[in-house]
Amino acid sequence: MSIKKRYVLTYPNKKFLRIDSNSGYPYEAEDSPHIWYEEDEAEKYAEMFPQEDLEVWEMEYNLKEQGDSEEVEVYVDLVDFMHEIGIGNAPGPHKIYNSIIEIKEKQPCVEECGIIRAKLVKLETIQASNYSKLKKEKG
Repeated sequence: MSIKKRYVLTYPNKKFLRIDSNSGYPYEAEDSPHIWYEEDEAEKYAEMFPQEDLEVWEMEYNLKEQGDSEEVEVYVDLVDFMHEIGIGNAPGPHKIYNSIIEIKEKQPCVEECGIIRAKLVKLETIQASNYSKLKKEKG
């Protein structure tokens, strides 16, 4: 399984570039940058705005270097990880756990299936949370 590279543009102050959906013009953002799947497409967009002095970064490095990624070590059933999550053909849900003790208590099949330690990495927020609003309504 190969990892596809993704690219973002940053301003000289290291803030991310987003694109206004109405005008198509760039603007600075703290998170959720516009993502390109081809480096040359990101470079072409940057060339359209030479005054902005934009720089192309590979996303995984950009997010880590700028302190915007969040990584958490988790434990996952090895069979789920190798044959269902990785291939993407099982409907799930697939559970992740915070400790070896927790996965052994809550998913006893791991004695046969195995356990892996993995990293869960936040890349970008796709939809903002309404959690605080929902909590107030219920509470």
